[in-house]
Amino acid sequence: MRLFILSVFIFNFASFALAQERGVLKGEFSRFYTSDDLNISKHEFSYLNNRRNLFWTYPAEEETAVDIGAFVTQYSGGYKTNSFESQQAQLYLGKKWGFKNYTYLKAGGHKFEYEDTKTEMLTYEISHEAKFYTSQLKISFVSDFQFIDQQIPLPLEEGLKREVFQLNYEYKKDKQWRFPILAKKVSISDGNHASQIDLAALYGGVYPVWWWIGYSVAQLSYDERKSGYWSPEKFTSHGPRLEVSYPFTQWWQGIIGYNYSFIKEDDFEAGSSSYSNLGIEYGKRDDGLIQLLWVEIISEQASNEWSSKGYLLTFEKSL
Repeated sequence: MRLFILSVFIFNFASFALAQERGVLKGEFSRFYTSDDLNISKHEFSYLNNRRNLFWTYPAEEETAVDIGAFVTQYSGGYKTNSFESQQAQLYLGKKWGFKNYTYLKAGGHKFEYEDTKTEMLTYEISHEAKFYTSQLKISFVSDFQFIDQQIPLPLEEGLKREVFQLNYEYKKDKQWRFPILAKKVSISDGNHASQIDLAALYGGVYPVWWWIGYSVAQLSYDERKSGYWSPEKFTSHGPRLEVSYPFTQWWQGIIGYNYSFIKEDDFEAGSSSYSNLGIEYGKRDDGLIQLLWVEIISEQASNEWSSKGYLLTFEKSL
């Protein structure tokens, strides 16, 4: 079915010219450390012949167009005393179907090396976005290595791959309420499968300060609990969430995000976790932006604690 959808998608590109809008050059640099001795870095550069954003449009966008681009990505890091590295290259093809629908394909190759494990795979992302009067929708199929989700050690040792189906939906009411929903199905190359659903209700505004506060509920479950990576048969969480972006001047703005959760995993004792980010952004969206974020996740259950900490630096420049 996916191949059929992809074939129809590519065939229909022939009737549209390439976008004549401003292109964009992007870069992403990140490094994270976890308490179980994993460190992982990501360096990515991309170019697109547009600045496409269906849900937050740019001035003078064309109604229909074809977009092209390229992505080059490198992952590197280590687990305990062993190191790993991977290189990925992908081409991008997107099509705007009027002002309310957009479809894109990212596809290429990904090579991975860890100790004696050397493997490669075809990676892809097929996504469709749709905008409605009071809501928005994104449906994606993604295939890549599992280690990029900070899953260890088996995904590193065996070069495990995973396919993801993900649905993101958000309903907006009276410009003051947001109700985001995430549903995800994951198939891993070792035969395991996972399901995840996240729900939230957020109240806030977007001008002059972008702020939202509310409550979120999530559940994650795997068919089989594996000793080689975190894979609970049932994991639930719920708690308050805060998102703020505050403009200090027309060029500078601060970013704060926080989510505290009460968690329960299988038959273990209940615990708590927190996700927080703190950042700064400089620039103007119509010209260029640079953003630096510090991200920290801490999870505690009984006497056990797990954490992930690191930074994310991104930039984009309209051409």
